[in-house]
Amino acid sequence: MKPAIINSVLFVIGLLFNPTTLLSEPISAADIVNQLDDEPLDFSVLHTYNELVEELYAIEQQSNGLFDVGPLIVNENNGGLIDIDFSFNGTTLREAVVNTVRSDSVPSQGNSDSSKVGYSNFDRALMAVKFGFGPKKVVYITQQHGNEFIATEAAFDFLRAILSQSSSEIVAMQQQLTLLMIVRANPDGGEPDPLRCQMGAPLITLGFRNFDCAFYRFNIDKTAGHKETDDSFRGAVGVGYNLNRYHIPNLDAPIRPVENQAMVAAMLAFQPNYIMDLHGDMPKVTCPLAPDTVAEVEPDLLYDVACASAEGTTLNDVSIRDMAEFIGNNDIKAQRWNGMIINNLGHLGMQVGVHRQFGESEEIINTAGEYSILTYDGEPVHTMLLEQKTLSQIADPLVTSLDFNYLIPRPNLEFALNQVLGKQNFQKGKLYSQAIMMEGLKVIMNEAFSLPGDGGYSAIALDSGFIYEGSPLTTFALGLSHPGPYLFPLCLFEPCLGDDH
Repeated sequence: MKPAIINSVLFVIGLLFNPTTLLSEPISAADIVNQLDDEPLDFSVLHTYNELVEELYAIEQQSNGLFDVGPLIVNENNGGLIDIDFSFNGTTLREAVVNTVRSDSVPSQGNSDSSKVGYSNFDRALMAVKFGFGPKKVVYITQQHGNEFIATEAAFDFLRAILSQSSSEIVAMQQQLTLLMIVRANPDGGEPDPLRCQMGAPLITLGFRNFDCAFYRFNIDKTAGHKETDDSFRGAVGVGYNLNRYHIPNLDAPIRPVENQAMVAAMLAFQPNYIMDLHGDMPKVTCPLAPDTVAEVEPDLLYDVACASAEGTTLNDVSIRDMAEFIGNNDIKAQRWNGMIINNLGHLGMQVGVHRQFGESEEIINTAGEYSILTYDGEPVHTMLLEQKTLSQIADPLVTSLDFNYLIPRPNLEFALNQVLGKQNFQKGKLYSQAIMMEGLKVIMNEAFSLPGDGGYSAIALDSGFIYEGSPLTTFALGLSHPGPYLFPLCLFEPCLGDDH
């Protein structure tokens, strides 16, 4: 970064936050979140991995045998839930998922140690809960992206909510459903860690104290993406892999993240009928947006969000989608499953949209929707992805971090989009997640797939990207003539194949 840019940025920061002392005092989280409409969340209230394990076992004890808690994958005598050491395609399922890496042209990329399947790179076991013994098999996955932790925090309340049902309701659920819940699929990226404080960038890079510690979106694997021959790499080079781009149930491509090897093997062994993949992300603009309805402001960075819509631009609390659409499947039952959940949650007053991506096409591959190519009990696996708003619309790229290695600073895309999460959004998000998980089970139990057509999607606006209004600092730093709002198309945060954006 050029000295003139540094001096300008320091000057503007000083004027904004302390015009009299010009940075003589450290900048705190409160200085940043005055851009938001909510108080910042104290990350110390979130579960560390050890606390997560302890609470899951406590819930198991409270359940009097209704829940079975343990590592997702059976490894020796660890009390694991899913056995992957049975015969599969001439070998074992464990070896089959690892062989996708061993037999690849760049075998040194990704995990090739079969004894590690079931653990993260930091040797944390992926944890799971099983409930029921019925024929309808359901998988819930939380926190594949480490910085999207609301659903994990809601999982504890959801499990206790099952236990709070009447005895007859619990018996009915047990007899109709078998639930496998993977709680924090990304144990390393989701771990609060004082040595990984990204929230303060660029303030950290300019020498100020770390005021909030966040998480990695990706798993943590410093070897990720270093081979130029790894054309299918999805993630951040030297940081880690994007887990929900490596769900490959046909085992016909390398499953590089060790966490995904465990999840794919678990899916093939468990043979689910339904999968719900729970995420949480920054606010998304909603309107029927096409590339020609936005004005490019800074190439590959900012777009003016002038939507070609009489209704203008709004934000969703929750976005929900049948993920089979990503690979061209027309799974009406999955659409109706999602639609009925939306319909049943109207009493919460949440604004619900359908999850779309700006410039989207079938290059968005290997999400949990990839399991919809499998068929069990005569039907495809019905898949859903949930996104939640976790940040105010009046937010700023500064909060997510800027990369000042460019003449015009831009968001630091090498790391996860870590965000200041407000207390109100956090509590609402937990409530929404818990309700969605519970309604998901009840719709399946009742076979209530009665919505006509596309499950009600046609009446819901489409998501298209993250939306921000810039603070004076960011407006200055990016050389913008006005503060916005601007759109960050989602495709920017992972390259979209066949798309210049």
